[in-house]
Amino acid sequence: MSSPWPWFAGAVALAVVAIGYVAVTGRRFGVSGHVGRVVAERNPRSALFLAGIVVGGFLSAVTAGTAGVHGLDDAYVHIFGATAWPALFVGGVFVGAGTSIAGGCTSGHGLVGCARLEPASLASTACFMGAAVAVSFALRLA
Repeated sequence: MSSPWPWFAGAVALAVVAIGYVAVTGRRFGVSGHVGRVVAERNPRSALFLAGIVVGGFLSAVTAGTAGVHGLDDAYVHIFGATAWPALFVGGVFVGAGTSIAGGCTSGHGLVGCARLEPASLASTACFMGAAVAVSFALRLA
């Protein structure tokens, strides 16, 4: 198994993708917007973008030697039992609702909005990162 990319290489790759996307399309980079366009409009470009995320993730796992089916994290199984999938589905629904309320997703706010010092993105990013830290600590204590 190979080692993961160094943090700075990942940061540069994300910056290139986010800046390149804005430069080419004139739109801010964000996954939830593409999901919305696929669901509401059946937009083929957005579907291709989402498929590219899945294929890119798969190719990354294959080249790192970590491809395969993975089970649930022990923390989820400990809290929700072996059938944690309904809890994960409900969590996904909450994430979808949150991205709609916040006017964008973590990638749009965190990568592009914060880089542009947009107050709504700074506040949204602080909230979802704070919630992630709190939940991770709660799961550790459980």
